[in-house]
Amino acid sequence: MKSPASLNAYFGRALGWIVGGSRTRWLVAGSLLCAVLPWFFSCPLFPANPESPVFWRQYWSGIEQRKIDHPLHDFTTEFPPASNETKRNFRILIPVAAKLMGLGPRGMDVIRYSLQFALILGLLLAAERACGDRVTALGAALAVAGTQIGTEVWRDVYCWFDNCAHAFVALALLARGPWLAFTVVLLGLWVDERVLCAVPLLALFHVVISSRRSVLAGLLLAGPVYFALRAGLTLGFGLHNALAGIGTAHELVPNLANAPMAFWFSLEGGWLLLLVAAREPGLNRQAIAALLVFTILLLCASGFVGDFTRSATYAFPAIFVALALLARAPGIQREPAQLRSLAGWAAGISLFVPNGIVLGEVVGFESSLPVRALQAWLRSL
Repeated sequence: MKSPASLNAYFGRALGWIVGGSRTRWLVAGSLLCAVLPWFFSCPLFPANPESPVFWRQYWSGIEQRKIDHPLHDFTTEFPPASNETKRNFRILIPVAAKLMGLGPRGMDVIRYSLQFALILGLLLAAERACGDRVTALGAALAVAGTQIGTEVWRDVYCWFDNCAHAFVALALLARGPWLAFTVVLLGLWVDERVLCAVPLLALFHVVISSRRSVLAGLLLAGPVYFALRAGLTLGFGLHNALAGIGTAHELVPNLANAPMAFWFSLEGGWLLLLVAAREPGLNRQAIAALLVFTILLLCASGFVGDFTRSATYAFPAIFVALALLARAPGIQREPAQLRSLAGWAAGISLFVPNGIVLGEVVGFESSLPVRALQAWLRSL
């Protein structure tokens, strides 16, 4: 058995090989780690009933098939106003893209997994843009991928396409011009309107890294254009808004009991970076205040809908804002190893603690393959 010292040396050499070579090698190896490690430590196997995923996959694929056949189909004509089906009225980007591909529901899967690759790549590049250090960027990307964001694609039997919306949010972190910023946010809104909740944090990120003001204009313009287009679809094609059930006591009261859990699962190890940034001397206190306010407001707003944790995950740009602020702190600039250590701890927390999800009164936890293997071994004794 290898000693801790030899294991550390081996780990150091492996990490040096990943980050010390070409940028392509770093991106490929980092993407593989961000794709595999979260699944290994948080295997998305719930709900417990093995028949449920098959049933719900068939049901929701049928619902989405209607949007593929008729993208402007109005679900309010056949489902209750507060149902999830009616809330899909304007979530038309993935069905439209699948229709253009001519593959039906299989096209949605192609898009979903393609955008998962874009999401992981976006996390790595956004972290690198925030701090300029590959080791730290890999740790920060793993800290985000280790949350529900990294495993939701494997659990999405409900055709929620959260990973697709998150991919557009991650791409918005990379925007260097107004048109790209505007386009990716607008596209994300047609996947899920909750992308709008992430815009303040996206704008703050670009302020911290000193992006051009035109990028901010592109981010902020996407929302008004989206709602103008929605109004046009309502007036011209009778596609109705489905806002029933949002913010009611029926949704809010069950969420209050589970709020601490949902807040934790939104960022997991990323909370470490936010906490240290809030306490780090020499940082812009206005930026810190904005970071905390925008994050708290988003998390509180998430409690007004049933799928609490799914909504709260849109706070993940806060991790990159905190990373960018810390990378510019005078004390950390003098000792960059501190930020590497913080990112490493954040990644470890997100990876080793299994993910969970709060849906109203329902709380579920993803399983960990190492823990399951240990349990199986103990049962065999």
